[in-house]
Amino acid sequence: MRPQITFLAALFVLGLAWPTAARAQADDAPRPIDEVERDTHKHKPASKAKPASEPEQETTADEEAPAAAAKKGKKSRAAAEEDEPSTSQNEDETGLSTTTDNGDDPPLVDETSKSSTTDKPLKLLGTDLGPMFGPYLSGSSGKGSTEVRTPPKPITVSTATDADLLSAWTRWRKATSAQDSKGAHDAQMELLRLKEDLGITDLDPFATGFIRASRKQAGANQHAVAIEYAQTAVQLAPHLPYAHAALAEAYFEDSPTEVGRYFAASRSALKALARDPRYLRPALADLGTGTLLALMATAVAAILALFLRKARYFFHDFHHLFPKAAARWQSAAAACILLLIPAVLHLGLVPVLLVLFASVTFYLKLPERLVAAALLAMLGALPLVAGVLAEQTGFAGTIAEDVYRMERGGVGASASAQRTAKRMADDKADFLEIFALARYELRRGQLDAAIEHFKRAATLKGNEARLLTNLGNALLAKGEADNALEMYQQATEADAALAAPLFNLAKLHSRRAAALPDEAVGAELDKGHTAMTKAQSLDETLLARELSGTQAEETLANRLLLSPGLSSSEIAALVASTDASEKVEAQLSRTLLGTGASMPAFLYPLIAALALVGLGLLGGRFNVSKECEKCGRSVCRRDDPELGVGSLLCGQCVNVYARKGVVPAPLKVRKQLEVARYQTRMGRISYVLGLIWSGAGHVFSGWPVRGTLYGFLFSFALFQALFRSGVMRSPFGALPEVWRLVPVGLLFLSVYLLSLRGLYKRQTE
Repeated sequence: MRPQITFLAALFVLGLAWPTAARAQADDAPRPIDEVERDTHKHKPASKAKPASEPEQETTADEEAPAAAAKKGKKSRAAAEEDEPSTSQNEDETGLSTTTDNGDDPPLVDETSKSSTTDKPLKLLGTDLGPMFGPYLSGSSGKGSTEVRTPPKPITVSTATDADLLSAWTRWRKATSAQDSKGAHDAQMELLRLKEDLGITDLDPFATGFIRASRKQAGANQHAVAIEYAQTAVQLAPHLPYAHAALAEAYFEDSPTEVGRYFAASRSALKALARDPRYLRPALADLGTGTLLALMATAVAAILALFLRKARYFFHDFHHLFPKAAARWQSAAAACILLLIPAVLHLGLVPVLLVLFASVTFYLKLPERLVAAALLAMLGALPLVAGVLAEQTGFAGTIAEDVYRMERGGVGASASAQRTAKRMADDKADFLEIFALARYELRRGQLDAAIEHFKRAATLKGNEARLLTNLGNALLAKGEADNALEMYQQATEADAALAAPLFNLAKLHSRRAAALPDEAVGAELDKGHTAMTKAQSLDETLLARELSGTQAEETLANRLLLSPGLSSSEIAALVASTDASEKVEAQLSRTLLGTGASMPAFLYPLIAALALVGLGLLGGRFNVSKECEKCGRSVCRRDDPELGVGSLLCGQCVNVYARKGVVPAPLKVRKQLEVARYQTRMGRISYVLGLIWSGAGHVFSGWPVRGTLYGFLFSFALFQALFRSGVMRSPFGALPEVWRLVPVGLLFLSVYLLSLRGLYKRQTE
């Protein structure tokens, strides 16, 4: 019974002492931090005078002991720090000015009463913000806490140059030659680090070097190393299609059964090719050039096939223009001289084909005349189309290439920047050029020049969200946080769909929160969270970019902030019209038309071809000969007046097949054999033409439309195979030849075999 009584008495005594201890702890409760020092490693304490309006509290004898102890602790700490230097005002990297009172010290807080943001997750609007903003806070965010937080490090810019990139590349080459795997790995990591530090999008020359090294290692059966080098090439130049193609090639050679790996890399290569104008335009130039050459070859093959089929009737009727005493070889020689006049006089390809078409137009069927006329009209427009193709696919040596290089920011962009600066000094640069120059200077750490050029670009297009965002980045890197905040807000108002200013705004608010008093931290973090949420809703890729851990302490502007640039379509629009297109038009016009590049020259083949089509319809009025359906001889009423006007058979075939008993049986049999030999010979000629050039046999046999289509596809595949390296070679490599030859080979074989099969089937029906 006595132990229970003793326990109850102890509880009663503790209950009486509890209010006193609580009141003493309330007197020394932590108060908000008023100042933040510049030096992030030293935190000089400061204190505020007690407000006059604060009521004085009565202290009892029991309360005086803990209060005296706390006062004694304050005096001892003040004496210890009496000789430390102090500043009256400093400015942190966010641009906020803070005032420090050297005479006062902040009250000490007992370690047991502290609260830290690391003890439990930082919550705001129901969202855990610890991973995003927690690393910037080293002290408590609760009201009343006086622990001093470490301000974030100032934002810096990289001072590396192209020489540093070339030095790292040289070290990698030497290390790989010496088989120094560690040195090669260190140089490789240095290249990747410099790329990120300088905000470079693509390092195409270095990626090409890794591609070559990858193929070399694959040839030595070192497939793991080949894959590593190819992956590094993709990291160095993620927009280079040939890097993804090399990775697909390395995957395939390593394990052909793993289709998913090299199929995904191949798809990435094609996507990169379709998005990048520097590599897409040469590919389109190759495709367009092959198409134009195929059209030209198809026109020549089709008209030659028609002429070979009907030439004998032209020579027959041309002989009637001479006296009867003239021999046929004499009239044939004269006809050949007339046909060769355009070629001898170098009048161009189209006049030669027009003369051939005109010579046989009376003997052609309407579909054959229409096909020939269409081909000649397209040949006439070919110089104009080629000029447009040259203009739309040109890229090298243009303003667009300079802007492209500055946007990528790699090696060689400095020369483009110098040319752009010269154009700007001459007032010849437009907004996109100045913007690209300023953005390049910003990423290379030339803040003053970047700000000046951003302002220069703003005079041409002031309410541009991307410009305002980049200008805010430059101002923030210079320590002008308030001005940067204003730029980000204006950028958001200018383009609410742009995520970059919101993302950068969130980073700015998180950095400002680290230097604010405790009662203002929550509101600042709330603004940052709202901006980050909007940015991530606009661009889901920013979810993976959210910094955490040691990465959150990154201070390089190129790594911390987003810098929106120009799109590929905007860069492609800068391809100015140069004299290259005019030169192409003039040269091709002289080759095809025999005249200079002008609109009448482009139209005269069409007019002449249509005139020949109409002239062919009048063939019956000129009493020209026709082709005998049986033996192929000329059906000419001048040689055989007894023939009817619409007769389709020559005089011999009429006597053999139409009239009975006129021709003796032996002569009739001989004529039938002659007809069979003629048809067999024509079938063999058409088949040989089909073997030489797909579609030519169809045109020769009287199927012009199908033959023309076969001929075009055959010609296109043939020229693509012949020019497998490309008419306009892409910079920094090309796609593997197998990527080009496999589809071209399949097209070639399909067209060739199908045309022969169709020709044989039509002849045997």
